[in-house]
Formats: sequence, structure tokens, C-alpha cells
Amino acid sequence: MNPHVQGRQQPNPLVIMWAFVALFLLLGLGYSTLTPIFENSDETLHYPYVKNLADGRGLPLAEPGRPWNQEATQPPLYYAVVAASTFWIDSDNLPEFLQLNPHWLFTEVRTLINDNQNRVLHGPAGAFPYRRAALAIHIGRWWSLFFGAITVACTFLICRQLFPKSLALATTTTALVALTPQFLRVSATVSNDSLSAALASLTVLAALKFTEPAAKFGNRHALALGLLSGLALMTKLSSLSTFFLAAAVIFWRCFLRQPANRRSWANVIRWLALAGAVVLALNGWYFWRNYRLYGEWLATETHLNLAGRGYLSPAEIWNLRAEIARAYWASFGWGQIRLPEWMYTALNLFAAVGLAGLVWGAFGTFARRTRPQNNLFRADIVIFLLFWAVLNVALYVQWITQVGSVSHTRLIFPAITAMSLLVALGWHLLIPRRLGWWFSGLVSALLLALNIYS
Repeated sequence: MNPHVQGRQQPNPLVIMWAFVALFLLLGLGYSTLTPIFENSDETLHYPYVKNLADGRGLPLAEPGRPWNQEATQPPLYYAVVAASTFWIDSDNLPEFLQLNPHWLFTEVRTLINDNQNRVLHGPAGAFPYRRAALAIHIGRWWSLFFGAITVACTFLICRQLFPKSLALATTTTALVALTPQFLRVSATVSNDSLSAALASLTVLAALKFTEPAAKFGNRHALALGLLSGLALMTKLSSLSTFFLAAAVIFWRCFLRQPANRRSWANVIRWLALAGAVVLALNGWYFWRNYRLYGEWLATETHLNLAGRGYLSPAEIWNLRAEIARAYWASFGWGQIRLPEWMYTALNLFAAVGLAGLVWGAFGTFARRTRPQNNLFRADIVIFLLFWAVLNVALYVQWITQVGSVSHTRLIFPAITAMSLLVALGWHLLIPRRLGWWFSGLVSALLLALNIYS
């Protein structure tokens, strides 16, 4: 036990976790309620996909002139979930919500001021109490919010699994995830991104629990991880990374941490084959459909042809790094509504301090000149978290080189748990142990204030 907190009762971990989940849901409902319909990026494309399923017309076709445009190439899981819960609603008044505002300028970035920044025109049909299409759209947002809450809970549990002796670290990390404004905004949007992040974090959590201790991991656990990875891939093609995360945990915990021998190699190969077979069984039909309709298994070329192609060189992406950071922390509407610039500077500075603390912890461990505060630094854990983060960032970079826009930072959110934990770990390596709880409270309060302002 931490000697500085002996003699007083430790906070209940589950109370902390559920408090963050409740706070996330409360703020998310605020975002959902206060953001007019279709004033989140690409909602005008995602919901028509849902409606096509809800109306019993099956999966939409990716072809020009359709209201869902390129989103028809997305795997169907999220849309099917929302359609199954909204099919009973008469949403044929959808065209009322799709009248574009002729005075809206996407290229004009604005701060949070009171003027007309709406993408579409709004009338009484979108007001509370919600009816018809408005109700169906908000149900889609509530599903996204529910999936975001799963990510928040999984973040806390993953931290407890990796760092069981540091409840303050788990609290700080969960605050970073639950109270990042952009993650809240994405989680209050009709979009498959929230479910993608939830399944990634849930898969990692399951893999960690299944392999603790490693000796108990077996075929049924591999099948379960295959199921979760398969559902992730059925949500978003970039979520193929989830399978590799599960594979990395199996390799790390069941091979690298065990005596290497032929049996351990054979076990890992068998488990990965079982998990891969489940992924293929769940998604094979969808890839075959893509091939039959579009002549390609993943339909990425079809997606790009409909969405519009662009190109960014590595040098251009580097020059746009500040814009990437803004889009990661907070950008509202269709990306044109921003916080004051000094807020982004402060957020970037705090994140940089966390990464510096991580480097300091690594230096202290490997040079053996200092002992990191709390003895928190674990090289194997940090390497796994870096793999998780870099894998998703690499997929994001690969995508933006083809579309010519860096605004798609929501593609990084399947790794928001890893990125937040790395930053929070760096912070806690720098601060005195006795201040850990005070620091967690300060981070939570500042991020809460940022969301209230937003």
C-alpha cells in the first residue's frame, strides 16, 4: 500500500470507473442534444445507410448519386445495430433535414462565436421531443455514446490490469479518455467510429485478462478473441488492426514471458490460426460481396473514387502536425469550429510533458541511475502500448496520404486508451508519489471545464 495513504480508506476503484462512465454519458448527452442534426461530420452520409437497412432494402450500393455516397463501402455492424432499433420509426421526412445551407463555408475555420455555422438548414422537425427521422438519428447517436462509454470503462480496467498498484494512474488515464472533447463529440455522432474504438479496447482487455496467468489461456480464449476481432472488422476495415493487437498480447504474454520452446511456439500458432479462422468466418461473406460488386475485396478504391482523392506527402503531413493535434483534441461541426488557439497550445504542452516523463522513466530504468517514481515504468508494457498507438497512427497516416486531408483523426481513437495511458504514465513518473491523487483530480477538473466551455 502507498505509505502516504496508510491510515485512510482507499477510494473504491469501481466507484471511480462508474463515475467517469456516468460523467461521460452526461456530457455526451449534452453534445448530442445541443448539436443540431447533421452538424457532425459525415452524419448526412452515415444515417442514410442506417435508413436503407431499417427500411428493409438491405446493404446500400456504393455508386454515384446515392445519399450515403462512399459510406456504402463501410462494413455493416454499426448500421445494422442502429437499424434494428429504429426500423419501427417512420423516418421518411429525412429530406427535410438534408437541405444544405447555401451560406456555409467549409474552408472557413472559426472559433466558438455566435454566428451561423450550420451545414444544413434547421426547422421545428428537429426540436425536442424528437419524432420520426429526428428520433431515429438521435437513437443512432445514443448507440454511439453507449459504445464510447464501453471504451471509457475498458480504459480504466486495462489500466488496472497493467498497473494494479496505481489507482491514481488509472484515474488520470480514464479522465484523459472520457473528457477529451473530440472523443466525446465523435461518440455523440451517428458514425461507426465509436463502436470501432470500443471493440478495440474490449479486445485488448479480454486478451489481457485471458492471459493472466498465461498458463490458463486456451483454445476457447483464442476463439473469443477471434469473435471480438471479427466484430471489430465488421465495424470498420481499419479495425483489422484489432486482430494484430490480440495477436501481440498472446505473443507477449504467452511466449515472451514464458520459457521459449517448441510447444509454446505451436500453441501461439494454433491460437492465432483459430482466432483468424473466426475473423474470416464472420467477414468472408462481406469481402466476397465487395469482390462481386466492385471487383475488389476491400472496396477501398471504390470508396476513394466516390469520396474524392487527394494526396499528402510525408513532408506535408509533418507541416500539418499542428492541425492534426487540433483535430485530435477538439474540432466541432464539420471541423470548422475550433477552440481558441491558446487552448490547443496548452493541451499540446501538457501532452509533451507526459511524453518527456516517459522518456525520463525509460532513461532511469535502462541507465540504472535513477529509480522512476512509484516504480511504474515497465518496458514490456510501454512497448505494447507504443505498438498499439503506432499501429493506428500508421493506418491514419496511410489513409490521409490518399484523401489529402488530416481531419480524420477519429481513425486514431481505437488507440485512444494506449495514447492516453502513455501520456498519463509520463506525468505520474515525474510527479511525487504523494501528489498522484491531487494531480488526477486536477486533470479531471481541467478537462471537465474544457468540455463545459466547448
